[in-house]
Amino acid sequence: MLDLSLAAIQLQTVRVIMFRQSSARKAAQVDQKPPPAQPPRPPPPPPAGSTMVPEEAMASTVKIYNHYVFPNYLRPWTKHEGQSCSGSGFAIEGRRILTNSHVVNHAQLLQVQRHDRPGKWTARLLSEAIQCDLALLAVDDDSFWDGLPLQLCSDSVPTLQSTVTAVGYPVGGENICVTRGVVSRVDLLDYTFLEQVQGERLLVLQIDAAINPGNSGGPVFDQVGAAVGVAFAGLDEADNIGYVIPMPVVRLFLKIFEASGSFGQLPSLGVTFQSTENKSLRKSLRLDEAGRNGLLVVHVAPLMPAAKAGLSPGDVVMKLDGHDLAEDGTVEAWPGLRMPWEYLVTKRPVGDDIEIEIARDGSRFSKTVRLVAEPRLVPFHDGVDASPSYVIVGGLVFLQLSLPLVDAGMLDYLSDPISTGDLVRKLGARRKEPEECVVLLASILESELTVSYDRLIGRQLTKFNGDAKAAFSLRALAVAVSGAGSKPFLKFEFGEWLAVLETERSKKAEKEVLLANDVISWCSADVDPRGDVSRLGCVTAFLGGK
Repeated sequence: MLDLSLAAIQLQTVRVIMFRQSSARKAAQVDQKPPPAQPPRPPPPPPAGSTMVPEEAMASTVKIYNHYVFPNYLRPWTKHEGQSCSGSGFAIEGRRILTNSHVVNHAQLLQVQRHDRPGKWTARLLSEAIQCDLALLAVDDDSFWDGLPLQLCSDSVPTLQSTVTAVGYPVGGENICVTRGVVSRVDLLDYTFLEQVQGERLLVLQIDAAINPGNSGGPVFDQVGAAVGVAFAGLDEADNIGYVIPMPVVRLFLKIFEASGSFGQLPSLGVTFQSTENKSLRKSLRLDEAGRNGLLVVHVAPLMPAAKAGLSPGDVVMKLDGHDLAEDGTVEAWPGLRMPWEYLVTKRPVGDDIEIEIARDGSRFSKTVRLVAEPRLVPFHDGVDASPSYVIVGGLVFLQLSLPLVDAGMLDYLSDPISTGDLVRKLGARRKEPEECVVLLASILESELTVSYDRLIGRQLTKFNGDAKAAFSLRALAVAVSGAGSKPFLKFEFGEWLAVLETERSKKAEKEVLLANDVISWCSADVDPRGDVSRLGCVTAFLGGK
């Protein structure tokens, strides 16, 4: 979401505990009817004046083992070697385990271990939310749950200066570890820590207790042993600073999962604002010069409901969801605490309606806008809006530009600074057409068909055989290529640059190119022009088979 980065947390180098790459794996089949269990009960209070977390509360904390395999965005027909890691989690109401998404994503095998018993139990993923950095696990073996305390997930947020305790299994030992600190800040944060752009921001707690590797996903308790959040990140260049996902975000995640069986994405307003703190600007907009409310609309994403509702550049938004919208872009979240306006949007699920009060040419009126996830020109998150898809034609490897592809080092392979700059400028751009993407020539599997085309690597495909729509997406390209078998040439335009392959020679050489590079198909299954679930079907689609 492109908007004012108001009151943003000042981070230099952020270290996300465990690993921070997003998941490309779909959520496991959801079991919405867990086995019957005893209702969770609040933990007994500690002795008067004590800051100790009751043993029953700590006993709900579990260690999670993840054996995972990362996708390979540069060579998406392969995957990276498998690795292993561990993190923390805790048992909650409904006989489920709550943890971080980055602890369990890309999992091939998940196991959990209790604090008070030996051995490991196999777990399965119910749902995960990359943007919330939360995941929900199930353990089907009833013996795992025998005597295991279940934590309640309330909506309470601890106040500033209140004492909290993080519990988990950080590196450096095998047993449970306790770290105590105070809540030092309540703010908004992009949990995915995107470097090139800013994603949706959620409510976050900053505490002055270290969140070390392995603590991720563990519970954070208040002084009476009630769970108030989930530990998820630390700050590299500062001592004893950790970040905690507060319970309102957890409740949002659970609410959406229980309603739909999955999470999806966070909503966006799709509007870029400018502050109205300048008095001359306020006067020109016919706003009260002594007032402190109103944000100027400078851009509205054309595919978003706000545009369809009539919101346009030059409008001034005075209220959002019934809250006065200050000239600096903040709203009163609750008495005594102001937050950036995104707080009113990302605390809601996709599909909710929000009311906007608008000032235009001296008049006031209201519009109701449906909150949806913004379709981005360049996808942000692996497993959310990005996937390792590809199309290979005669050795030319076409990929969709995405932040996971950039993170994998795509820009490092480009020698042309103009092409690199063009791609970087597209990272935060908004779609103008529903299916619009950035398809680029990412690499070349060398053969005599591709001689001298290496200078085209990193350039955006603009037309295929004279058709601009065929370059809108990888699927559109795959469909166009598979239907071009009767044409003498396959022409790929990259602005003023051109690559041409002879169709018949491409067909004959295709199998050899794929075989030599251990590629099973010339396109990934998700862009197969025939909709085949088998990746081999796409090979015959291009070669003219059944």
